[in-house]
Amino acid sequence: MEQESGSSEIVFIYGLIDRRDGAVQYVGATAQPRARLYAHRQRPINKGVSKWMKTFSCKSDLEMVILEETTTQDAGTREDYHIAAHLKKNPNLLNVRRSDNTIRQRLRDSMARFQLLLPRRLKSRLERLHKSTGLSVGEHIRRAIDDYLRRQK
Repeated sequence: MEQESGSSEIVFIYGLIDRRDGAVQYVGATAQPRARLYAHRQRPINKGVSKWMKTFSCKSDLEMVILEETTTQDAGTREDYHIAAHLKKNPNLLNVRRSDNTIRQRLRDSMARFQLLLPRRLKSRLERLHKSTGLSVGEHIRRAIDDYLRRQK
């Protein structure tokens, strides 16, 4: 994750997409999405993003989509998760290549395994969500728990 001035507790995991095809080409993290998109459009630091942007007829062909809102503490792990997820969809993702083993190890180090028994109807609903969104059943459960715990504060 790149640090920006005005650090905040909230960090946005984002994808850069080409409006011409809608595919995520790069995954990043920032506390200031508008400023980060402006920076990508003006002077991309990543060489792959810079080369990709040269194919645009105008800079507005580059669009940012927010993939997730998280905390500073979890940002690295969540960014790695989205990089891994988007690498499955797009093996030519423009992120500086991190080995799959590094990403998997960081995810393992930051999470604990937990078994959960669910009624079959809930499991079926979660599997339908997985098919429609592409996110794993476990990711849907994690997000629901995160949302519930945030509301309990």
